[in-house]
Amino acid sequence: MRLRSYIVLCALAVMSAGAQESVAGQSAYDILGVSPAIEPTATLAQVTTTDNIPTGAPDETAPVEETAPVEATAPADVEVSGDQPAAPVPEATDATLAEPAPDMVADGSASASDNEAALMAEIMRLLAERDTLYQAINDLQEENNSLKSQLTDFDYYKSRSAELESEIARLEGMIQEKDAALAAADARLAEVDNKPANEGAPTEDQLAAVTAERDAALAVRDSAVASRIEAEAALAAAQASGSVVKTAPTAGYLSGWALDTSRFTKKLRSGFDGSASRIGSWKIAGATASQTDAAQYFSRLELPLAQTKVATLYHFKARSTGSGWIGLGLHLFVEDVRKKHGYGEGKSLLVWFTRDRAARGDDATYLQLYRSDNDVVMERMFDAELADGIDSWRSVDILYDPAAEYIAVSVDGVLRIVYKTFFGRDSGATVSLRTLGGGGSFSDFAAWTE
Repeated sequence: MRLRSYIVLCALAVMSAGAQESVAGQSAYDILGVSPAIEPTATLAQVTTTDNIPTGAPDETAPVEETAPVEATAPADVEVSGDQPAAPVPEATDATLAEPAPDMVADGSASASDNEAALMAEIMRLLAERDTLYQAINDLQEENNSLKSQLTDFDYYKSRSAELESEIARLEGMIQEKDAALAAADARLAEVDNKPANEGAPTEDQLAAVTAERDAALAVRDSAVASRIEAEAALAAAQASGSVVKTAPTAGYLSGWALDTSRFTKKLRSGFDGSASRIGSWKIAGATASQTDAAQYFSRLELPLAQTKVATLYHFKARSTGSGWIGLGLHLFVEDVRKKHGYGEGKSLLVWFTRDRAARGDDATYLQLYRSDNDVVMERMFDAELADGIDSWRSVDILYDPAAEYIAVSVDGVLRIVYKTFFGRDSGATVSLRTLGGGGSFSDFAAWTE
């Protein structure tokens, strides 16, 4: 039984080696705070029987292994005759030497059993405390990782908010200037009221012009605030879905974010098989579809593609080698097309790249998002200048998630748009490639879901 206690103590020492430092010079009993098992008061080798030993015999014990007979000695005042044989002394047998006192054995066994039970209870308590500490450590590590993630997101929103706050501050400065000009005009008007003969007083037209400028500045400021709120909401929705992930920050709008296209592994279609030319002169050669009629402003190449409420990723390469006013893009989630030659494309969304010097005053390319309500009405929802033109091939990824209500557009791996949609486009039967002018081409078209 003691051997089992030693084995358990050794096992406990090994398991506790990584959790606490052992105390030099202390035994396992000292560390655990329990008493060792009570030693029996006499060993088997020390227990002797005195029932048959003469009174004057020496107080000696015989080993269990060797039980030599004890020679009897006669008292000094007793004469022993040579004819009378000495009385034999009973020998100590194995049974008499090996049998301990009954009370001693019972007391020792009970004490050892009680101490072993106490020791095992202490071991189980320490193991339970160790497991509790490990769990507490794991919980703290998870909380720490969560705080680190929140800190990363906070840093990005803080930097993005700083840019928008700077723009808002500039607009507020303009408003203050207009307020000051208006106050000056009001003061001048008061002077005019008090001194009707005074020359140079501001006219009502001048006051109206200052007021109109002030109102325009307020409108621009409100628009900037609304744009910030929409951008943050769209980015939060895209991040929550897991399709937009953080990357190394760079310069520009949406810096530090990118589409995670690796999640989309279920291919819905690829290439231009089954496509139908609705408007324009389309030529398909291998993986490339081109529209060559420069006089067409609403050319369409329609492709059948069932689209549902799940997030869908569209990928293609595009370029336009035409001159002057050009454009190209993709209608997605298209349904309810009634007129084949309309300005709109039924109910759909249009991601559009365009260049128009006459309208813009420069040769910059702009990335736009339109909502088509029917075959006649389309409304522009987003407009941003694209740093690079589309006169050479650009790799375009468009992700639309009708359930999370956002659309994201990436050009050459750089996230350009994350827009919060709210117009309920959650199904479609086709998609349509669209061009304006000649020289528009698309290649490597494919659509995927998760």
